[in-house]
Amino acid sequence: METIGERLKYFRKKKNMTQGELAIALGVTAGFISKIESGLQKPSEPIIKLLEYSYGLNKEWILTGKGEMYYASCGGEGEEIKEAVKHEPANLNLLREVIEKVETLFEKEDLDLPPKKKAKLIILIYEELLEDESKRKALDEKVISLTRWLAA
Repeated sequence: METIGERLKYFRKKKNMTQGELAIALGVTAGFISKIESGLQKPSEPIIKLLEYSYGLNKEWILTGKGEMYYASCGGEGEEIKEAVKHEPANLNLLREVIEKVETLFEKEDLDLPPKKKAKLIILIYEELLEDESKRKALDEKVISLTRWLAA
């Protein structure tokens, strides 16, 4: 498979998903998925992150085709985030915000976790924010403290 689009299509078919089903799971349109698969458009970084954390897809494999399709620690079973979101667009926006915040803080603070643990961290934060959105102000501190706890 030479292109990102071919790899995305391969993954989607392996999961027995239609373009529409994958689009709903990622919070985009089926037309957007079609454009990616046909090579007319490239997925944005948030879409790649959702594929990585929702399904355990190896980012390197998505982008270049190198390495295994799934992270070894996920084995293709990394669907916890997808289940937590329940395909509601408002929840997907919150999930994107949490993923972006986690990624930014990981880079800024030089933090590292295996993908499966990072997915668990994202879920913990996401579910907490769903319950009480006022906690968004302390999100940076929460990410750092939970990361250190998960790394231990």
